[in-house]
Amino acid sequence: MISDNVCRGFVSIGMPVYNGERYLESAIRSVLGQTQSDFELIISDNASTDRTQEICRVFAAADSRVKYCRNDHNIAAAENYNRLFWLSSGDYFRWSNADDLIVPQLIERTLAVLEARPDAVIAFGRTELIDSEGKSLGDYDDNLDIQADDVVARYSEFYSRVGLTKVIYGLMRSSAVAHTNLMGNGTLPASEISFMAAMILQGKFVEIQDQSFFRRMHDAAFSANPDPSEQAQFWRATAKATPLPLLRTVLNDMSGIMRTSLSLSDKMALLAYCSKRLVWQRQPLIKEFLQLLRG
Repeated sequence: MISDNVCRGFVSIGMPVYNGERYLESAIRSVLGQTQSDFELIISDNASTDRTQEICRVFAAADSRVKYCRNDHNIAAAENYNRLFWLSSGDYFRWSNADDLIVPQLIERTLAVLEARPDAVIAFGRTELIDSEGKSLGDYDDNLDIQADDVVARYSEFYSRVGLTKVIYGLMRSSAVAHTNLMGNGTLPASEISFMAAMILQGKFVEIQDQSFFRRMHDAAFSANPDPSEQAQFWRATAKATPLPLLRTVLNDMSGIMRTSLSLSDKMALLAYCSKRLVWQRQPLIKEFLQLLRG
């Protein structure tokens, strides 16, 4: 049953998947069961070798909102995430992983926030972590309800709080997403953090208090493996780690700041904050340079 207060903005939901047969069907049903019915679900299959294609084609044949795209070869996660956004047509966009779940009201509730709050660029629900069998592992406080009017205050607050990157699965204003590098080319570590940093420059992050997003933590999830070479393999299909990752990340953020339409004074203040980040991280930065010199 559709709620009487369903919003009218059009939403695109992008689901990246690679060999996701175990949880894929429940993840798709979780999206299709939304009370906000006016959306498209775009699935980008990264050349899966299991039953992923079969499952997706069944749903696409049964529901016109489902658009299934299959890559000829594995283009790695970063490009697959990016591709989903560029395939989308909505005023609002959300990534939805093929192993996570959402409550039926999530899109309706977060969309209502973005339509009522032009100063907000991301609206997200509270996160609960679940295991491979769907059992609760406890709530996770994203701690990223950031609504300062001053952009410098928002930016510094973001970097002082960010932990696990669950907020990238919030509903986002597409016009703001288009002014970022998305997940880049996969060469930056934690590119999702750089993406969110680019978003906070453009507006506020608003958390709705409902428990509405269930992030699955399991052995096959890329987030379960912190090894740099494994992360590189996931994001850009190569086990070769990027040299000087911390330095590259900060320089990338500084470049993003300069590309914004912010005032010169705001840009200078933000660049000064980024310079402080380099000072605060000087010990790991020195370690990075020593590793590079050693080859």
